Amino acid sequence: MTMASRVSRRSRVRWGVFCASVSSVALSAAVASAGSWQPAGVGDCDGRDVSGTRGPTPEAVKCDAGFAGQTAVCWANGCTYKTVPTAACKGGANPGQMYSCTVGSVAPQPTSGVGWQPLGLGDCPGRDVATTTGPAPDASKCNAGFAGQTAICWTTGCTYKSVATAACTGGAHPGQMYTCSAPAALPPALPPPPPPPKGPTWQATGIGDCPGRDVSGSSGSAPDPAKCNAGFVGQTAVCWTSGCTYKSVATAACTGGASPGQMYTCGTGALSLSPGTPKVNGKHYLMVNYTGETQNPHDFIIDWRGCKVAEMNPDFDSGAEEISILVCKPGRRLVIKTEFKKNGYWAQYDWVPLDNGAALAGAYRDPAGCGPSVGKRAK
Repeated sequence: MTMASRVSRRSRVRWGVFCASVSSVALSAAVASAGSWQPAGVGDCDGRDVSGTRGPTPEAVKCDAGFAGQTAVCWANGCTYKTVPTAACKGGANPGQMYSCTVGSVAPQPTSGVGWQPLGLGDCPGRDVATTTGPAPDASKCNAGFAGQTAICWTTGCTYKSVATAACTGGAHPGQMYTCSAPAALPPALPPPPPPPKGPTWQATGIGDCPGRDVSGSSGSAPDPAKCNAGFVGQTAVCWTSGCTYKSVATAACTGGASPGQMYTCGTGALSLSPGTPKVNGKHYLMVNYTGETQNPHDFIIDWRGCKVAEMNPDFDSGAEEISILVCKPGRRLVIKTEFKKNGYWAQYDWVPLDNGAALAGAYRDPAGCGPSVGKRAK
C-alpha cells in the first residue's frame, strides 16, 4: 500500500487515537431517516464530485434513497460526495476516510456497549494475528479474550492486532481503526474461605524473633493450627519460608532474636496467617500512566516466574487493594486488574516487557478512560 505517500500537504491529516471508553462519537454520520453513512476504509477516486460539506464527517441528510451505494470521502477540513459506487472508488490522489451511503440493509456501527468501536485513522507495525475480507471487522473476533485490542480495515479487508488500541501508532498504512469493546475475561471466582475455627487460633503480630525457649517445630511457612490450644494461649510461633518454631514465651516478650521471621501469637479470634497482603519478591518497576498532559506514577513489584504482582502503596500493604492476574506470559505479556475496596475504583493494565525486561510498555484503562502506561525497572 502506498496511499499514505500520495496524500498532498493540503489534505494530509494528523489523526490521534482516542480511548473507546471515553469517546462516544463514531466516525460514521448520524443516522438519517432514509439511510446512514458506513465507514469503508481509506481511499479516493478521481472526479464525479457532486457536492461538498465542511467538517470531518459526512452530513446525514446527504445519504438518502437516491444516493444509496454512492460515496463520500472526508478529510479534517471537509467532505466531498461522489456519484460512484464505493467499491469502484479507487486511484485518487488524496486518500481520506471513505464512507458508503447505506439505505435499509446495514445498521450503523454501534458507538457504545459491546462490539467494534471506530476510532479514526491509524495503524501500527506488526502484532498481526488474523485477517478477514471486507471493509468492516468481523463481529465474532471481538470477544472477552480480545478486549481492548485492535483492528485496522481498508476497502479490501481487515487485519487484527494483539496490541492495546491506545498504543497502536506509527504504522505505515493508516486505515479505519477499531477497538474491541468487550468485558475482559476474569479468572474464575475463588471458593469462599472456610469458617473460622472455634477456640484459640494463630494471630499474626508482625516480624520478630527471640532466643531460645523452643519447644517444637513444623514445616511450611504458616503455623500448625493444632499447636495453638488452650495450653499454649499467649505463647509464640516464628515462621520462615522453610518452617516454624514454637516458643514457650509470651509474644510481647519475644524480642532480640538473631533470625527475625513472621511472628504469631496463640489467641482468640479468627485465623490470620499474615498481617496484610502477602509480600511479593520480584522486579521493581516505576510506571507512569498518562492522561493527556497529566502523569500518574505507580510502583509495582512483579514476580514474572510466579506470576505475582504487588503495588507499593499503603492500600496494598493493608489489604485494601486487590490485584488480579488476567494474563501472565513471562517475558512476553502481563495483564492485571487492580481494585480498591474503599471506593470501588479499578484499573486494568496491559504491558509487554522491552529490553529484556528493563522496561514495560502498554496501556491502562479505568472507569474514566484509558491511555499509555510505560515505565522502567528501578535500579
